[in-house]
Amino acid sequence: MELPGIAKIVIYTNLMTDLSKKETAVL
Repeated sequence: MELPGIAKIVIYTNLMTDLSKKETAVL
């Protein structure tokens, strides 16, 4: 079973990684 807190951290990390990739692509 995955703890909600851990799940939020994983999702947040994934979102930040995606944003970083998009920003890099734009630049």
